[in-house]
Amino acid sequence: SLVFEGYDGDRAKIEQLLKVVKETKENGHKMLIFTTYKTALDIVLKEFMNAGISAYYIDGSVSSKRRMELVEKCNYFKSWRNWS
Repeated sequence: SLVFEGYDGDRAKIEQLLKVVKETKENGHKMLIFTTYKTALDIVLKEFMNAGISAYYIDGSVSSKRRMELVEKCNYFKSWRNWS
């Protein structure tokens, strides 16, 4: 459940997000995904890991130094093929 505790409905948004990310990755592009819900970020990261999709997770607990390292790494690599 992204918003409602105990919700047991479809995962249409997650499935669509995975589809778009996989297509983007297959085309050699990178993507930034933003959310204001930490719970959603946790769910998305877990789904990415299950699907074998590399991802960096940045939230308020990430130090500014580490955040800049991740941003620089993301900017440095031109495609997903070199990014892990």
